Amino acid sequence: MGHRFEQRAIPGGDVAAFVERRIARPWSRLARVRFFAPAERVQRWLPTSQGFVEPEAADRCVAVVNGHDPVMLANSLISFGVDFELIEAEPDVVAALASIGERVERARRASTAT
Repeated sequence: MGHRFEQRAIPGGDVAAFVERRIARPWSRLARVRFFAPAERVQRWLPTSQGFVEPEAADRCVAVVNGHDPVMLANSLISFGVDFELIEAEPDVVAALASIGERVERARRASTAT
């Protein structure tokens, strides 16, 4: 039967780098975040397409997390379920976190008032 296609060289010679460049999307928002959890735990939650994690100590790590929308990025940070602090983030990401916090606080107050 033979070959059905002609094999060609991978541009740059590195298959992994070639695939990563092909599927990578430019992110419009970035946040540098300290999570108060081990790097291994945070890495399980963070797909490599959305950021990377570096250990800082046994019980905390620093991650660069990306996203297209500040609210979605803020929600992503909250969904990790551990305490965190922003080291560096654009003002709209900070504002999105504040807005989410205010909505959560209003909901909490409303639920305890009844």
